[in-house]
Amino acid sequence: MTSAASEDEIVAEYSARVASHQLKQAAYERRHRQLGFLKLALAALIVIAFVLAFNSSIASALWLLLPLAALAFLEKIHAQVFAATRRYKRVISFYQRGLARLGNDWMGTGESGADFLDSSHPYARDLDLFGKSSLYELLCTARTAAGKTILAQWLLAPAPVEEIQGRQQAVLELAPRLNFREEIAVSGEDIGSRVRAEALLAWAEAPAVLNPAPVRILALALSTVWLLTLLVWAIWGWWEFTFVFGVVNRYFYSRFRARVQKIIEAEVFAREFAILPAILACIERETFSAQQLVALQSTLRQQGISPSAAIGKLRRLLESLESRRNLIVKVSDPFILWSTQVAFAIEAWRQKFAPAFRHWFMAVGEMEALNALANYAYEHPEDSFPKFIQNGASFAADGLAHPLLPRAQSIRNTLHLGPDLRLMIISGPNMSGKSTLVRAIGLNAVLAH
Repeated sequence: MTSAASEDEIVAEYSARVASHQLKQAAYERRHRQLGFLKLALAALIVIAFVLAFNSSIASALWLLLPLAALAFLEKIHAQVFAATRRYKRVISFYQRGLARLGNDWMGTGESGADFLDSSHPYARDLDLFGKSSLYELLCTARTAAGKTILAQWLLAPAPVEEIQGRQQAVLELAPRLNFREEIAVSGEDIGSRVRAEALLAWAEAPAVLNPAPVRILALALSTVWLLTLLVWAIWGWWEFTFVFGVVNRYFYSRFRARVQKIIEAEVFAREFAILPAILACIERETFSAQQLVALQSTLRQQGISPSAAIGKLRRLLESLESRRNLIVKVSDPFILWSTQVAFAIEAWRQKFAPAFRHWFMAVGEMEALNALANYAYEHPEDSFPKFIQNGASFAADGLAHPLLPRAQSIRNTLHLGPDLRLMIISGPNMSGKSTLVRAIGLNAVLAH
């Protein structure tokens, strides 16, 4: 058995957490509105101070400094409150989805995994592994491409017995850690990745586009000099320097434009990089005892650096690319070389961390897959883990039920196949449950493996 808690106790725990977090979310929403009104009042005060500064002999432009500083401070606090509000919304959604699974109201609301369905696979379609109301939809809580892919791979092929036993120990340890599983499920932005894991790994491990070290220095020097020529133009009126260096910078921009464009294609992975650092940070600070979890965590520590910090740096670089769509930046980009410099920084990151990235990425995926199974184990405390025998083929199950049917409606069966009984013939009229029993056996075998 995976847990001593009953289903009613799990429902009560989820419901209590939803109620508690809803109260906290409501408090932050009130603070969010209050800060919004306060910012409007400060903005009005700034306008009044601005008018007085130009229309009164007793006023000064210095009067603007205090309300501007206060507005900047409030903006920072407001951003934190807004982030906390969104986080509580994600936590509430996590437990509400759990309640939906327990109440058999989850069909069609989660990840269908339809992209993983292969029509030539021997059992995926017949057993409803993927698609709406599938086993994958019931199980999947993963948000990264790696987590979704690894969970699908585990369903599509049986693992060696030693690997299965390692996963069982990991799931047994994770199942009661509700707070940790919540962190994994809600950390980072409230977005789900839509990229394929293979595409992301192909980008990370592709051959170098350029050697960014010398050109980064040159790009920084050229943009700095061009900005200085603007100052010279403004003070002394010498526009010639701005023109000359503008032509030089424009040529540099055009010279590297194709390679820069190839580098910044990484923007399509921005959602993935918005989630990965937060999940990695959760794994880094947790303490585990199950061998598979310890090994997974040690993978993140092999390079002697913090994977969450390293990928967090890449995330910030990708976010900074968004500014190039600003009209002012877009017009001045060929001269200040903003997108070029950011692209060079991204390429430098890729060349430095690409060898380790695959290990980090797949470690996150494996943790998400284990986390999904731990959620299922926690919410099905009456289910037992399978035991594997060394010799001979055998399938023995007591109280076997179809995992996708409501527990109150499913008919449990006892089935023992082995040396004494090798073949069972199931007969009966149409719609009497023959296919349901066969699918129940198949799905439980998939879960067992």
